Amino acid sequence: MVVLTPTYKSIRQTIRINGRRMVLPPLFTDIIDERNGYNYPISLFLSLQVYSSQTRNLPFIVLYDFQMNNSPSLEKIQINQRKIILPEKATKHASLEDEVTIIGVDNHMELWHPKNYHAYENLQAIKPRLIVP
Repeated sequence: MVVLTPTYKSIRQTIRINGRRMVLPPLFTDIIDERNGYNYPISLFLSLQVYSSQTRNLPFIVLYDFQMNNSPSLEKIQINQRKIILPEKATKHASLEDEVTIIGVDNHMELWHPKNYHAYENLQAIKPRLIVP
């Protein structure tokens, strides 16, 4: 597995989308550009995920800008400059409408419906913490 340098860690931004079309913010594309040497189009690899807790299932999308062992669960999509068109099944899966919250997590980006991400944050806030003696 290739790890990005620098990573996406701690980047978060909510943007508007038009149907399935979105423009990635410069914070994210600068990292992709640096890794890929500004060569376009770039293949991103998409995976549909669900965060499950005892109270809720929160669907979201994960985008990787490298291939992870040719996994059949990853769908290849193209980014040209900063523009991306998400597959219809992905936008339906994550309930994306007119806004998306993009989260940088270590070596990938997560795309969330803003309400689902807010619910996820609330669940994380009340999750019991491990206390180390």
